[in-house]
Amino acid sequence: MAKLFAQEVPEIYDGIVEIKAVARDPGSRAKIGVISRDSSVDPVGACVGMRGSRVQAVVNELQGEKIDIIPWSPDIATFVVNALAPAEVAKVVIDEDRERIEVVVPDTNNQLSLAIGRRGTERASRLAIDRLGYRYSHRAGRGPSAVRPISRIPRACSWNR
Repeated sequence: MAKLFAQEVPEIYDGIVEIKAVARDPGSRAKIGVISRDSSVDPVGACVGMRGSRVQAVVNELQGEKIDIIPWSPDIATFVVNALAPAEVAKVVIDEDRERIEVVVPDTNNQLSLAIGRRGTERASRLAIDRLGYRYSHRAGRGPSAVRPISRIPRACSWNR
């Protein structure tokens, strides 16, 4: 997948944009985490291209596999929130000792369904989080204490590691 993007995205080929993470459920969905070495270059926009032309070329090569491109972050919580977009995340609890991540989503507007995904599990999101070396669980939060908002993080277009 990274090689396909390097062929389609000159910024990746030139090293301005780097693919830091790729997770894939072949034939279904893939997510890539990208970062830019140049603050004036949007890594997600560079991968998507004008009207989606760059990412669409990769999608066509993979026979229609859906590709999400998300901004990569060295902060685990931010990365998890980006990987689960478009679901809103109320809280991310990271237990580094037990290598476990728990994600709490608001119990409104089907946010848990968005986080879980189709057929009970969003494979690409789970794969992406597994790549971090953590086990992952999610739940709907109830009451004001469970839905404390975290800092607003931009939504992602696509991602894969």
